[in-house]
Amino acid sequence: MITTIGRMRHCVDIAARSAALSDRGQVSQSPPLILSRGEPCEIVTLSGREFEQARQVFATATHRVRMRPNSRVRLTTAHILIFQGRSLNIGHINNVDQVDRELVVLCAEEVAK
Repeated sequence: MITTIGRMRHCVDIAARSAALSDRGQVSQSPPLILSRGEPCEIVTLSGREFEQARQVFATATHRVRMRPNSRVRLTTAHILIFQGRSLNIGHINNVDQVDRELVVLCAEEVAK
């Protein structure tokens, strides 16, 4: 099922995490590098049956994001989606019907420490 553009009422930024070494040689996460801004999408918080089905693919899934592929960035699980200041870690990407028209992305919201 291709999501109609009218349902894509949310906008996310696609970012790449960059790890850096601290002066003690430990890996520290530096702020994400923004690769693309304002990608239209549909974000659904998983609950009930959807939640259980998604967890079979990605154990910590909390959100399902439907979006169109970005011609500038090939989305991978190394990227994160930023929605209203919240970070959504990508766990699984499904290219629906393998025709590069719609991506269904399962994400887990990163909880601030």
